[in-house]
Amino acid sequence: MLPRSRAARWGAGAAAVAVAAATVGAIAWGAGDRSAEVEAAEPLPGSSPVASAGPALPPPDLAAPLPTSAGVDAALAGPLADPALGGDVRVSVLDAATGEPLAARQAQAGATPASTAKLLTAATALIALGPETRLRTGVAPGAAAAEYVLVGGGDATLTTTTPAAGPYPASASLVELAQRTASALAPQGLSQITLRYDARLFAPPTAAPSWPPGYITSGVVGPVTALSADQGRAAPDRDARVADPSLEAARRFAQALTAAGVAVAGEPTAVEAAAPVAKPAAFVASVESAPVSVLVEQMLANSDNDLAEALAHLSAAATGEPADFAGGARATAAALAGLGLDVAGLSLLDGSGLATGSRAAPGLITALLAEAYGPDSPLLRTLLAGMAVGGFNGTLADRFDTADTANAAGLVRGKTGTLTGTTALAGSVDTADGRTLLFAFLAEGVPAGGTEGARAALDRAAAALAGCGCR
Repeated sequence: MLPRSRAARWGAGAAAVAVAAATVGAIAWGAGDRSAEVEAAEPLPGSSPVASAGPALPPPDLAAPLPTSAGVDAALAGPLADPALGGDVRVSVLDAATGEPLAARQAQAGATPASTAKLLTAATALIALGPETRLRTGVAPGAAAAEYVLVGGGDATLTTTTPAAGPYPASASLVELAQRTASALAPQGLSQITLRYDARLFAPPTAAPSWPPGYITSGVVGPVTALSADQGRAAPDRDARVADPSLEAARRFAQALTAAGVAVAGEPTAVEAAAPVAKPAAFVASVESAPVSVLVEQMLANSDNDLAEALAHLSAAATGEPADFAGGARATAAALAGLGLDVAGLSLLDGSGLATGSRAAPGLITALLAEAYGPDSPLLRTLLAGMAVGGFNGTLADRFDTADTANAAGLVRGKTGTLTGTTALAGSVDTADGRTLLFAFLAEGVPAGGTEGARAALDRAAAALAGCGCR
């Protein structure tokens, strides 16, 4: 039976969304109360917030039969016993409409979340930054005559190319910024300038202390800076990353500015450490990212490590924490606690889930999804919309296409996770009776070379839920 409190909230769900749309502004954390407060706060430097409540969701089908715990356990028994999983699988399954636990195996015990940690990062960004905030990269006058500064705003989607048509709005372009800058400088008759760059919105280090060096050299993730183009790649179509993405972005901007008619004298240099960071009001030209809600969708569907780290650092800055890896972790814990979720045992070393030492309970992940699914947290709708759809897009595009999983194609939305020895899958699935379940499977101790088998086993577990009424 639907608990009265949740039933009442669903009855008022449409009204809650409408009220949120009218009232949501910038999010700040109270000094004494770590819950989220809606107030007119100072925008994050380089960003432009706009009120939004996120996309509305239809209420759950409360008439659909509710699975039983015994039925869910029976459905999962076979897939989760697969030796490819290594025997240590922590499980949480909830009914989306009621929040009722239907399966729990060490559900409150911390495990390596791998990239399912991006769900936690996504929620924090939506709360701390706001879903319609856009990240701004701009050019401001420098301290000397004919000196200008390229100021990074933490936009990990900034590019030097013309983005191809796709499901997301076009990324901000340094080429367009150069053209706008040249137009802004034209009335001054400047034909040559000195260029500096400023990436100080993010604090060092640029790599999480727990990351193996191979993550960056192999292109798994780039150095985390507030100013980078093409995610710090040596070329837009290559995985290899440059050692200093901020300097490289400034170089590429200088080339684009020269092509636009304004020559740049010498090599771009970083601003002095003591110089103030230019505020957006001082920009002579700027470009903006897609809204944070779109960045979250892109990050979740494609498991974009660079975007996840940028959003975690930005969330830290927006909540008064140092914009570094530790600050991002504290901002995430505070955001989740502000939702009333149990964060005991949560320990994050980065925002992407690449760190093997991070710990998160599967029960925390499903509780967050339940919060997003309910009518009380319209800011979090993008968590559900952003997850990849089984058999269709993102990291699930080539999954749920076998004889024993194809029944779940289109019915599973999920966030994948893979590290050495760890395989994870978390998301939502519709049962054969039309009931929506929320799940998190975190498998540790996966045998060497067994990643594909472990993924297949977790896909079968999700497909088993899709194929049964579980009663």
